[in-house]
Amino acid sequence: MPNRKPKTSYSCAPCKRLKIKCDHNVPCSSCVRNSRQEECLQSPAKSLTQFKELIKPNAHFGRINKQPTSPIKPQPVLSVRKQSKSSSISSISSHDGTFSSPEETYSKQSVPHVLQYYPSSSSVSSSSSSSVFHNALLPSRENSQLMEAIVKDQTTKLDELAQRSTHLMNQNAELQRQVGLYYQLSSRPGIQDFGIEQMSSDKILSMKKMMMELLPARNIGAILKKHYFICVSYLNDVIIDPSDFEKDYEKLWSHIVNDRVVNVDLSFLGLLLMVFTLALRCAPRELMLSNEALLRQWWSAETLEQTCLTWFRASRQILAFKKTPEITRVQIFVLQATYCYLVDDLETLEEILPQAVYDAKKIRLDDPAVNDTELYRCVWWSLCSLDTMRALESHKTPLIMSCYSRVELPEKSSYWRNRAQMCKTLNTIFTHDFYSTGKAAKIQKIIDIDKELVSFVHGFPAQTGKLSRFQRTALYTELCIHRYRLYEAFLQDDIPIASSICTHIVLSIFEMYKTIKQYYIVSQDPLYITLSPILVRAAILSSVFLVRFTRLSVADIDSIRKDILCLQNDLGAMECFSPLGVVSFGVESMKYLEDFPLQHRRRSSDSLKMKLNSIMNMPEQLSIDKVPLSLVNESLKAVEELAERDATGGSQMDTDLGQDEIGERWGYIYEDYCAFIH
Repeated sequence: MPNRKPKTSYSCAPCKRLKIKCDHNVPCSSCVRNSRQEECLQSPAKSLTQFKELIKPNAHFGRINKQPTSPIKPQPVLSVRKQSKSSSISSISSHDGTFSSPEETYSKQSVPHVLQYYPSSSSVSSSSSSSVFHNALLPSRENSQLMEAIVKDQTTKLDELAQRSTHLMNQNAELQRQVGLYYQLSSRPGIQDFGIEQMSSDKILSMKKMMMELLPARNIGAILKKHYFICVSYLNDVIIDPSDFEKDYEKLWSHIVNDRVVNVDLSFLGLLLMVFTLALRCAPRELMLSNEALLRQWWSAETLEQTCLTWFRASRQILAFKKTPEITRVQIFVLQATYCYLVDDLETLEEILPQAVYDAKKIRLDDPAVNDTELYRCVWWSLCSLDTMRALESHKTPLIMSCYSRVELPEKSSYWRNRAQMCKTLNTIFTHDFYSTGKAAKIQKIIDIDKELVSFVHGFPAQTGKLSRFQRTALYTELCIHRYRLYEAFLQDDIPIASSICTHIVLSIFEMYKTIKQYYIVSQDPLYITLSPILVRAAILSSVFLVRFTRLSVADIDSIRKDILCLQNDLGAMECFSPLGVVSFGVESMKYLEDFPLQHRRRSSDSLKMKLNSIMNMPEQLSIDKVPLSLVNESLKAVEELAERDATGGSQMDTDLGQDEIGERWGYIYEDYCAFIH
């Protein structure tokens, strides 16, 4: 048999030696993956053309990324546009044959324009010409008068439409700019996959420029910043020194004015965007209507909500871009969580809190040796409060067992200290096993927690000024909500002690709010807007109590319904420019519960509890209030009686005390509360 000619191999030398598949590129993908580019370039793959010539590894290889040498000819109707936001393929314009990026293509073609409902000039001219043709057979004098009337009428309409068109175009300009910037922001590929230390300087500068473009004008920013520190930050704040924040704010604007983008702090930019977001979201109608600059930029609630959403997503993008743990990053997380509560976005909250806890532990905020400043302590306990309330709401284990934390409580004011103590006390609920004990033992544990809450109520902020009165109201209302939730599980067992405590709480939950209404008008004070989520939760609690517990006197039912109706009217008078999501949902829930049929209330109490759980347990601001010690003593006595009945084989859960006797023994508690309030 004659010798066969050896088979010619067209692979590169490394692939030929290692006997692996070669894609005949220069260099081939196998060599690129295994860092053998130099060897592949020295002995590249042969061409697979009919001449089988060896191609040198230079730019002369037409088979590598070959581009047509002839210019692109314009086509009659051709517009290639990639729909994916993360695609890097350039778009081809059909008119001039030039290449454009996806961002440029979006800005030219994809930016949505608000429809302007007015007829075009062609329709106007056609209608005018038809009218003239129809009346051409009239006498000349009448025809001329009719023509003058038609021309005058059409001219007036065209002038009005032109003015409206100009007005709408001016209004849409800002919205189009924000939509375009948001598209560019969300379409940047790979930002969430890298830390800032892995980013090149040009990408960092590009991110800073895009975030700076989202900032409002300097005068508008000053208004929002002032509104935040006066009317928003008094209940839940992680910026304890406004003067330091003001210095950083002025430094940022000096860099922007002098075009020193390199010196801009990206973390502070994210914090500033969240401050603007919360301030704008809680802006009262009077503030927006009294300032022409604000009204010109946000002329409707929809534009305001869209701007807040854009700023919120931009701050999240900054955190995804810059992953270096620091205190500013945790501050941004806490403010983002507060925003999620305002708009009732609990799904996003579940994503934010684990990241915040991870960063906080990464910078050792949980270490007393490191956490030795007031700022660090406030940020740590604010995060612990949010985590504990999320766990109570979702019935999950908290990410931070703050009851074991050795970090000192904040000393800024009694409000911050009591709020942190409330968090620490409520967190102890997760250290008890409520499934392996009897009902009497469960009540005993609940009363122990209640007794600990009572131990620090004398540290309430004194009513020395306006802010202290609102903080005191928040603490009182929050304490009533949390105390009701402690005993709520025992209402279904008809335990007189639990029902009496819950009845007393619901009857007095709005007493502190009624007191501050005597000093400050609801419709004229923006501090009520920040307080409204807490008040809504209290009203929902009262409505659910009326549904679940039907053994109330007529006077108690009328009193509770009167308080709920009064709060509904006050919520309408607060006049937030864009109603908060949690408040809107709360008002709808109250109306639903008010119309709920009496015969279905007992049967549907569990489903109602699940439906309204997000409002009743909304952990936006944490607080406490004073509870009489006699309340705990009476509860302890009742528990002892209940435990004795269980030990002797009693089958019923209720005690020997009747409902009327319980009410008489506890009647003085309401007077104690009123004396404390006033």
